[in-house]
Amino acid sequence: MSALLNFNILKLILSITKDKTVTKPIVEPMPEKFRVKSKLEELDVFDDGLDEKYDSFISECEFDESVHLNRLLVHHNGVLVYSYAKEPYDINSFNYCFSLTKSIIGLGIGLLYDEKKIKLTDKVYKIFYPRSIPVNLNSTKITVKHLLTMSTGSKFNEASSAVSKEWIKDFFNDGNKFKIGQGFDYNSLNSYILSALIDKLSGSTAEEYLRTKLFNPLGIDDYIFEKSPEGIEKGGWGIYLSPIDMAKFGLLIQNNGVYNNKRIISEKWINMMTSSQNPVRMKGQDYDYGYQIWTNEKDKIVQLNGLFNQDVIIYKNTGYVVTLCCSNNDCFHTNNVLSIAKKYFNTLDMITYPHYERNNEYSDPSLLTVLSPLFNNKYELRKNKQGYDTTVLPIIIQMCLNEYSTGLKYISLKENKKDYSIKFKEEKESYTLYYNFDSYTRQVLSLYGNTYDVSVKGYLRREDSGESYILLKVIFLEFASVRYIKISKVINKDEIEIHFKENPGINFIENLIYTQDEKTIKFIEKTTNRIGEENVINKLTDFLYPYLRLKLKPKNNK
Repeated sequence: MSALLNFNILKLILSITKDKTVTKPIVEPMPEKFRVKSKLEELDVFDDGLDEKYDSFISECEFDESVHLNRLLVHHNGVLVYSYAKEPYDINSFNYCFSLTKSIIGLGIGLLYDEKKIKLTDKVYKIFYPRSIPVNLNSTKITVKHLLTMSTGSKFNEASSAVSKEWIKDFFNDGNKFKIGQGFDYNSLNSYILSALIDKLSGSTAEEYLRTKLFNPLGIDDYIFEKSPEGIEKGGWGIYLSPIDMAKFGLLIQNNGVYNNKRIISEKWINMMTSSQNPVRMKGQDYDYGYQIWTNEKDKIVQLNGLFNQDVIIYKNTGYVVTLCCSNNDCFHTNNVLSIAKKYFNTLDMITYPHYERNNEYSDPSLLTVLSPLFNNKYELRKNKQGYDTTVLPIIIQMCLNEYSTGLKYISLKENKKDYSIKFKEEKESYTLYYNFDSYTRQVLSLYGNTYDVSVKGYLRREDSGESYILLKVIFLEFASVRYIKISKVINKDEIEIHFKENPGINFIENLIYTQDEKTIKFIEKTTNRIGEENVINKLTDFLYPYLRLKLKPKNNK
């Protein structure tokens, strides 16, 4: 899970339960610049005669409304046997991997271990001394193994890092939640310190070391790695990879450290890494923790896991390695996609399921005549019901990257020979989305110093009440986020209403609350009870699904 995302959402929840209107960024923006992936790979898919089985897996995922699968790769005994990308996703484009990054860092520590540059029993603070002179003497007991197994209990977590510029030093000075080595606390700053250890002990930066020792041998040459304020790769989150490159880490682990007949990392480290090193007692999941990786020893399953199910799953019983890219509203291992995948891939039996697809792509072309008066007009912001600064960028991505809107001023809707566009003008930004009602339009969106690989499609629909509206579906292809923009005319007025929704959304936040520690859950519940659960849900809904009203600007008014 993205640590920063976790913190920002929790802080949002705490803010609104105090009955305060959230109108400003929760933390100061720190833009992460990246580029759109341009290199395309031709995938050589071997036909093993089991496409019906794999198609059936896709169909069952479609049938389950909790599953939002957009890309899938299936390897069997090291061979790619199936590839799937749901329109308009691209199997080659970047995928923001969230906490799957941790497992890559775990492999990096294994490389240092093999080179005898680090030991599991090393006291971590000594490696950074005098940079990390601990005021909290208890933290001098933290070893490399404690970091690997999430057993430090460090209080310096996502919340602290968002307002700190010295992550290493502060990690050793904020105290611990429990006796070191005697608990499990999923804290991405453990992974950051591991990344910093690679930076310190490798003789180069963490990125350079991983590129030379891990990425290059795996044939990975196109990726992005976000850095901390200290200039070190974040470690706990922040890597962008294509699905085919994600899969390579699973293939390496499945083959005990060998890739393309070349040993990259020792079998000893892979065995330790994928064994249960710290028991986990988390509701709704049956995995323990190894070294920066999840393991289910009973079913012989190992999982590299990222938020919203950016997963590479290794099924030791059958030789399958399955790579999933999803936008599910779940944390960790609670989504049904994992139980469905287990049914299909933890067995060699042929499984088929009645084929089914969700009918969510419907559009009524006859409504274009009714809605055509909306086009070739400019609309100024009249009323923002919630008082939030709304933008095309989904709230979840804003929180991941600390990118926040400067406030919408107006929009323009244009039509030109069945080509359509919507221009957004904010206080300090201006950007345009292009679309039509027949197919997805892929484009690069430049916003707040970043570029986003997006695909947009328009739909013409009618409510049960008879209201006609335009629905724009904006898919952020690198992320697990889809932005929905509903545009409708206000009856008998020269005004329009715009409703924003996104997925993952409100269901994810509800699920996220109950993955927190018991003390945090009790505090949230106590505060929620004070002002009313319905009030809290309404405020969360308003924040994630804002509503704007805009007034038609006369064309002679420049």
